[in-house]
Amino acid sequence: MVAYSPARLQHRLDAAHLYTLVLEKGSVGAQYYAVADEGVPIRQIAQIIGRHLNVPLVSKSRDQAADHLGMAPLTGIPESM
Repeated sequence: MVAYSPARLQHRLDAAHLYTLVLEKGSVGAQYYAVADEGVPIRQIAQIIGRHLNVPLVSKSRDQAADHLGMAPLTGIPESM
């Protein structure tokens, strides 16, 4: 007997919804990928790197980071980390 948890059922419902959207609104020949992971926050990556390099982590806005690093803000970086 296989037990199904509510979370497992929800993932199946999410996948079914995704297939429906692709069939209704997708483009012919396009490729679609579904991922159950929300990714790793940039702040968490910075914390781990800082800890391993023994460097303190400091929060900066995009503009402050650009001034500090001497380059334009990176795409996808939130206004404040």
